[in-house]
Amino acid sequence: AVLAFGLLLALVADTRDTADGFRPLSTRRHRLASSSTLGRRISSPSVRRFASRHRAGCRGRAVSDSEHDFDGKDPKSSRGWKFFKSLGSPKVWVAPMVDGSELPYRLLCQKYGVNAAYSPMLHARIFCDSAKYRKEHFSTCPEEGPLLVQFCANDPQIFLKAAKMVEDECEGIDLNLGCPQRIARTGNYGAFLMSNLTKIKELVETASKGLKVPVTVKIRVFEEIQDTLNYVRMLRDAGASIIAVHGRTIKQKDAQEIRASWDVIRRVVQELPDVPIIANGNIRNYRDVEACLNYTGAAAVMSAQSLLHDPTSLARGNPSFTYVEAIHQNVEFPELYPEKCARSMLEYIELLEKFPTKMASVHMHMHWCMRDWLAEFTDLRENLNMIPKQARNNITLACNLYRQVVSEVERRIIHIKSRENRTTPVRAPSWRELERAAAMASAIHQQKEQSAALAELDKIRANLKDSS
Repeated sequence: AVLAFGLLLALVADTRDTADGFRPLSTRRHRLASSSTLGRRISSPSVRRFASRHRAGCRGRAVSDSEHDFDGKDPKSSRGWKFFKSLGSPKVWVAPMVDGSELPYRLLCQKYGVNAAYSPMLHARIFCDSAKYRKEHFSTCPEEGPLLVQFCANDPQIFLKAAKMVEDECEGIDLNLGCPQRIARTGNYGAFLMSNLTKIKELVETASKGLKVPVTVKIRVFEEIQDTLNYVRMLRDAGASIIAVHGRTIKQKDAQEIRASWDVIRRVVQELPDVPIIANGNIRNYRDVEACLNYTGAAAVMSAQSLLHDPTSLARGNPSFTYVEAIHQNVEFPELYPEKCARSMLEYIELLEKFPTKMASVHMHMHWCMRDWLAEFTDLRENLNMIPKQARNNITLACNLYRQVVSEVERRIIHIKSRENRTTPVRAPSWRELERAAAMASAIHQQKEQSAALAELDKIRANLKDSS
């Protein structure tokens, strides 16, 4: 009887909200650990039912419009800031990436400087209709830090339905309003909803009122600063607790050619101090993190491509390093430790064995992280490309095959560095480039032959003219 009474007290204490209305992050970790084994996908219906019974009333309440008002003295007393602080005020986030920000890679980035993460963008309608899609594209675990699950949607009720399926397994639900790709235009979601602000407002309001967890959004900016400010105000008033701002417009797709505008993000932060802003764009290393936070005043930053190239790129200042401390002390000089691309992938493979994911994601990470050296080691690149066919979705076999290739990449890099004192790859030309070079050489040779023949004809004509 005493034991039963103690258990009852523990459950009552566990189902109370905190003073700010948000349950501690440790609660989700404890719940996931108690309801699943490590490596098991957390998106199954049985786990959701368990979570619903065990955590009823524990999550952050839906945000009403009035709750965004602050006391007039401290903007950071708003509900959005309370939510951000309940996450531990994470400064560095993994951006949502299709097939790129899956669980094992999020955990790898979390190990090297990242504090929180977004899931890959999930299609709300498919997520509702397909159990296979849910199993392949979403998972989490007790070891993971703060997680926002991102959906693309254009129907408020479908968005709400999809979000409810995972609201007990994350800290918040994010709406993608920033994707500028052609597929988003075709599906009428992402940044292409910016032409229909009424629809966006309806999406955010419906979710914020219908979910137990806060709703966040990720956006792009308009060409006119005032339009952007009005947009962010509308999102805040509709119920968005955190707003991630990508400092590029919908037309500015090439991150290599067009730098994101930190000035726009800075203005948003200044004009709306009562909502946490996550800055997105131009974040390549930890120096950029510090520079962006100092310049814009944003609450945090997020990065995508830099972390795809190197999951340790934002690691400086993180005390939890596990290999070659000097790598992280000199993160802005990666050429000093060129083998770290392979070492990172070996760590990723270890996580992959515990938390299996889609083969497409694994293959993409291998090429993103090691592609510069694979351009020199073309034989290893061919071996790498054969693995998906050889493994046939057998993740255990795939991990063994990937480990063999990655270990050989690391061995060759270390050998080149020690024997040739070279820290950068020499890219071997592709077959297409060789064919082009051969065609160019042939054309040049033919042109020289033609020029020589024409010169000879001119000489013969000149001689005939003189003789006549």
